[in-house]
Amino acid sequence: MVPKLPPLKSLRLFATVARCGSFKLAAQELNRTPGAVSHGIKSLEEWLNVELFDRKRELVLTPAGHHYLPYINEALSAGWSTTAAGPRWALVGRWSRSVETVAPSPQTPPTFDMVAPPSVPM
Repeated sequence: MVPKLPPLKSLRLFATVARCGSFKLAAQELNRTPGAVSHGIKSLEEWLNVELFDRKRELVLTPAGHHYLPYINEALSAGWSTTAAGPRWALVGRWSRSVETVAPSPQTPPTFDMVAPPSVPM
């Protein structure tokens, strides 16, 4: 069973608020309202069942937030660098029949092969 993860949008929101140090600055960067940012952080904290920010005087990370932040930054960075590098795998579809020729049965599915570039071992 795959473990349930918090929404990616919430993790990006957390990383941005932690970097900016305020809901207002994070909201400006993300083109949202400060209230929406605050609500998103509160939802993530409820999902995790832990407070990530201390809101008493100014917005600062709690010890749990300090512990969590490097993992989130690393995960987001890995996702962005992988996406920026482009796909390593290409899904190439090949129909077993041409479009003009109808397959013998409507249940006959198309076949798909995973094709990797030469630099990726199979």
